[in-house]
Amino acid sequence: MSKVQPSSFDEASERIAQIVEAVSDADAPLESLLELFDEAASLGLAASDLMNRDITVPTEGVGEAPESGDEPVRGDGVA
Repeated sequence: MSKVQPSSFDEASERIAQIVEAVSDADAPLESLLELFDEAASLGLAASDLMNRDITVPTEGVGEAPESGDEPVRGDGVA
């Protein structure tokens, strides 16, 4: 199993695609498949962390009443 953590979501996604291709080999030994499964699970968690790291939550205006004339916005972004 690779111990190197991906530095980007694309890098993780590319390695997961390689793993999917490798486990498609019907003749692969079970031990190898289990190691690849563990690596893929680790990469999935790392990819999720990488995506969450770049998400920022706006705090300006949170909890404030809308200014007069502003229409309330529904959760789907439609006024």
